[in-house]
Amino acid sequence: MKAGVLPIVVLIGVLSSAGCSPTVEYGRRSANEPAFAGPYRTPIVHVSSTAQGSKTGGAASSALDGALARAGLRLELQNPGEDAIRALKKALGAEPDKFASDRTVAKRTIVLTVAPGDYRPADRFVNFRLRVEPLNFEFSGYTGTETEYSAIDIENFSLTKVNTVGLDIDGGGSASTTGKASAGRQTTLAESGLVTSRFENVTTNLDDATLDIYREAERGIDLSGNTLINIGVTARAENAANDLDTDMVATSVEISKGGNTLAPEAASLTIDNLSYLKPKDLKANLSFEYVIRRVLTKSNEYAEYNQTVAYEHGVCRRQNAVVVAARDLAVPRWGIFAIENNQPGFAVDLDSEFGNRALAFVDYADAVRFSVWMMTQKASRVGSSRLSLPRESGMKLDKGAYPRLAVRPSSEITAANREKSLPPDGWDCSSTAPIAPASGGRPEPGASGS
Repeated sequence: MKAGVLPIVVLIGVLSSAGCSPTVEYGRRSANEPAFAGPYRTPIVHVSSTAQGSKTGGAASSALDGALARAGLRLELQNPGEDAIRALKKALGAEPDKFASDRTVAKRTIVLTVAPGDYRPADRFVNFRLRVEPLNFEFSGYTGTETEYSAIDIENFSLTKVNTVGLDIDGGGSASTTGKASAGRQTTLAESGLVTSRFENVTTNLDDATLDIYREAERGIDLSGNTLINIGVTARAENAANDLDTDMVATSVEISKGGNTLAPEAASLTIDNLSYLKPKDLKANLSFEYVIRRVLTKSNEYAEYNQTVAYEHGVCRRQNAVVVAARDLAVPRWGIFAIENNQPGFAVDLDSEFGNRALAFVDYADAVRFSVWMMTQKASRVGSSRLSLPRESGMKLDKGAYPRLAVRPSSEITAANREKSLPPDGWDCSSTAPIAPASGGRPEPGASGS
């Protein structure tokens, strides 16, 4: 009987070690990890841009709200007039936002989106470099780069250090001779900034002709995702005469006072000079050079040191890519047009000290209010400036037959400078060197390897 027991015990021990006590390696594996039978697809790369957001928001509303909060007041107004609002803001120190008259440099955020074509969870971008070479514009200024792992803002950097030195002497003795002397000095050094943990190395190199963004990941970090670069774009110096322009725009309207409508001679417009970059598609040649770490064996193990890997190096290029679309450079302006045959015809001109130009507003509400005021007053002037219609229109701002007016946006975007339809996959990645799978396919998790 004893001789027959031993094999049974041994058999149970073998089964137990083989199936009932899973190792850590088996616990890390996935049953549905994707496998790719052929070469990998090339990475997905997309480059676009968007306007940089304001850091401060509306100065007037913020100042007004702040002044009321500090005073512990709550303000309620029912249908206030513009004069009452202006007087209230002035009394509380809340001045309106100033008109940005110089728009020769457009502040943009370049958005680089990167994703692998085919990958397993363990595959990752190790490093990449994006190069942007402008064709019909140049860069002007750089204010920071932001990724999922780090943020570098060279406009705001902060460090606070306080050094305090003190001397305190307390003398003893009789009541008539006791005394205390003290002296002290405190020095404070303050800077501000945004610092995060270091998961990657981000380098940006910028001159007027080239923008280079280089990212290199630390161990275990994948660089897939978005990279944001805040820059300024402007016209090339040699093309400034053709690519920059000026206009005279109305930034403030004074057509009422104390709740009463002003006569044409008493009304006024505030005219400012607008300098701007003409709207057209800004194009560049792009190149994206990258290295992807491809895991060949043990891709489901957390520790990278135990994996067999290969590195895929490639370069993707795109020519004549639209970095900033013409529509994004347009400065919104509204003109007042005479209605002819139920259609807006010729624009109203303003003859002022700046010359005779089409009347343009930067605020739609101001344009509507002024057009209604013109029709109500049958105005042919505002203050000392004359209002008129072009001679070729055959129409006049005459009180006897005053035309109907309408507000319409004025746009400089034409078919010649508008973005053309481009294929979504306009990148040429023919120089990419993908990993050639061995034995008809890629090794599965658990395959032998070092």
